Amino acid sequence: MPHLQLEYAEELVGPEGLPGLLAVVHAAARDTGLFVESHIRVRARPVAHYLVGGERAPFAHVELRIRAGRHSHHHRLLADAVVAALQPQLPTAALSAEVVEINDQGYTRHYPEPEEDRP
Repeated sequence: MPHLQLEYAEELVGPEGLPGLLAVVHAAARDTGLFVESHIRVRARPVAHYLVGGERAPFAHVELRIRAGRHSHHHRLLADAVVAALQPQLPTAALSAEVVEINDQGYTRHYPEPEEDRP
């Protein structure tokens, strides 16, 4: 856990560039030291229809969903790290990041057993 959801103008990143961009976001979250690397999930959603400031302009926004209870300076550290990592990759885009806390009472998860642990 966390779930990092990259939403971006679809013409900003082609299919060939997307794996590298996801790796950059993953590395930025990992390098904060806030999370176990194997728990970090990164997803991408291209957006076909959008306006930025009333016109079509490149953008990327990352929603950083983390479990509740972290200090506010951890929120800032994570958001700043992700935006800083994206800047060289997307120099013409308006970039933003938002930390959203997941309410533990409404969250559940299941991880499959590793193959070596299966009978």
